Amino acid sequence: MSTFGLSDSGYRAPRMADILAQMQADLEARLGVSIDWNPETGDLVLQNIFAVVAARVGAISEASQAVYDARNRDAATGIQLDDLGTIIGVERRAATFSTATVTCSGIPGTMIPAGKLVGGGGVAGDAQWALTSAPTIGGGGTVDVTVQCTMSGAVAATSGQIDAILQPVAGWTSVTNANAAATGQPYQSDADYRFAQENEVEQQGTSSLAAIRANILAVDADTGLPPTGVTQAIVIDNPTSATVVTGGVTLLEYSVAIIVYPGSLTDDQITQLALVIYSNVPAATYMNGAQSKTVTGADGFPKTVRWAYASTTGVTIVVHVTELLAGYTVASVTDAVTAAITAYFATLQVGDQARYSKVYAAAAAVEGVEGITLTMNGGTLDIPNSATYNTLPTIASISVTT
Repeated sequence: MSTFGLSDSGYRAPRMADILAQMQADLEARLGVSIDWNPETGDLVLQNIFAVVAARVGAISEASQAVYDARNRDAATGIQLDDLGTIIGVERRAATFSTATVTCSGIPGTMIPAGKLVGGGGVAGDAQWALTSAPTIGGGGTVDVTVQCTMSGAVAATSGQIDAILQPVAGWTSVTNANAAATGQPYQSDADYRFAQENEVEQQGTSSLAAIRANILAVDADTGLPPTGVTQAIVIDNPTSATVVTGGVTLLEYSVAIIVYPGSLTDDQITQLALVIYSNVPAATYMNGAQSKTVTGADGFPKTVRWAYASTTGVTIVVHVTELLAGYTVASVTDAVTAAITAYFATLQVGDQARYSKVYAAAAAVEGVEGITLTMNGGTLDIPNSATYNTLPTIASISVTT
């Protein structure tokens, strides 16, 4: 039998099948007899008793393995991941609610109680918003009031979408929003929270490539957004005395290249990015890149810093569903297939390749889908076909057909 439990190589919990086999062997050893465990000819009562006990113990064993594995940030989820974050002082970002200013119209003097619901916006147009105060319609027949979405997360409402009174009040005749809602943010996912923890650790490494990247991507505690506006970055260097080309990027001798995404930064964000680069790239290190800005750091000296913007490579994905489980149609699985592929692309960083095998696996794993063929830009190759450090693969389109 295999050895389970703690050892020099770590902890390995036994599976149900291992537990059942060990129980059978232990009973035979204790009684000194050989027992027929064949389900066709053996004692079914004894076999069923052992199977029930092994299943219960196996469930506990799997839970113990999950608890042990959760000490590793890559394997931890939920509360276990929160506990690891607490150790290094990084809290999970809480969800916030979208808000909007609406104009309520009606008979002057009408008071609308706080908490009354209005509707509109959201993915299906049925988002609900509650009045945060009790406004009174003024002499002009209108009053502005702030409403908050009843569901947390990035619920959007463009101008004029909030237009339904869901809980009428006598004298209140209509509602609308002149401006788009300020969207909230969803509860931070395990993947994003894990990334935030890794960034916090990397930021401690002064002037290392990982620290430079982590500081560029560091988020503001209040907004949950990076002041630089950069959501993805890669930092590579050339520590040699000759010019080299790495992943499609030319680096002069003893230099670094900082490549960021997106390229649509505001002037303030560009300044913040330049200051972060100034503060973290070691002195006398040349910075490659087509973008540049001169800033004055805390030391009072001006310095020109350089970086580059990553370009995107659009990927057109066509999924042909060749086999479905009974009761499923292509229409019923299209949204799930699209979401699965989109979720994979969301994990890609600047310099990554869109792996054909990963996209295929994501689509094929959707419930109801039994068989597919798939192409990316008309073929079955990774995109781009080699690591390119200044490129980010993005979805151009996804179609799901028979």
